[in-house]
Amino acid sequence: MASLTQDVRYALRMLYRQPAFTAVAVLTLALGIGATTAVFTVVNGVLLRPLPYRDPDAIVQLTHSRNGRASLSYSPVNYRDVTTQSGVFSESAAISPASASVTGSGDPQHIDGAYVTTRFFDVLGVTPRYGRGFVDADGVDGRDAVVVLGDALWRRLFGARPDVVGSTMRLDGHPFTIIGVAPPEVTIPGGAEYWRPLVFTPDNLSDRQRGAQWVGSIARLRPGVDLEQAQSAMATVAERLARDYP
Repeated sequence: MASLTQDVRYALRMLYRQPAFTAVAVLTLALGIGATTAVFTVVNGVLLRPLPYRDPDAIVQLTHSRNGRASLSYSPVNYRDVTTQSGVFSESAAISPASASVTGSGDPQHIDGAYVTTRFFDVLGVTPRYGRGFVDADGVDGRDAVVVLGDALWRRLFGARPDVVGSTMRLDGHPFTIIGVAPPEVTIPGGAEYWRPLVFTPDNLSDRQRGAQWVGSIARLRPGVDLEQAQSAMATVAERLARDYP
C-alpha cells in the first residue's frame, strides 16, 4: 500500500506539471467512456432487453418495398388491405406521428404524440394504468376530442393524480377529454407523450389514394404464425395489389 501511495502521488505530480497532457488525457477518457456507455445503452435497449410488452416476439412492424427501397409508410387503403387480406395478424394498428401545444397547465409546452387506430394498445398487449384505451366509437362522426396521456406527461402536468381521467386538457387551444393514462413503457412512436384516435375517411380508403403513403403500422401475429409465413402471406397480397392497381 505504501508503494501504491507513492506511485499515485508521483502520477499526480507529473499530471500537475503537464496540464496540457493532463487535459488531453482526461478528455480522451471522458469521450471513450461516454461513447462506450452510449453504445451499450443502445445495444441493451434494442438488442438485448426484450420489449416490455406482452408476447413481444409476436409484435411486428410492417414495411414494403417501393422502387427497390424499403419503406415504413403505407397508404391507409393499402394498410387496410395488407392487414385484413393476409390473414396472419390478430390485431393491427396504423400510426401517424403528431405534435401539439399544451396550454392551461402552467407554461405552454410543445409535445410529441401520435394519431393511432383503435387497436393500438391491443397490438402492444398493454392496458392503460387508469381509464381505458380507444374504442371504435372514438373519432366517429367527429367524436375525436379524446386523448390518452403518456406516463411522463401525466406526471409532469397533472402530478400523477389518479383522478385525471374524465378531466380536460387543451391541445392547440382545443379541449380534449382525458380517457386514459398509458403505462410508462408505451412511448411509440419515438417518445410520444399522448395519443389521439386516427379515423380514416372514405376518401382515405378510396383506390385513388393508394399512392398517398403517410401512416406507419404495427401488428400482432396470430398464434402459430411465424415470420416466414407472414412474409409469404403479405407477398401474395402485395402481388395482387400490384397487379390490380399498377
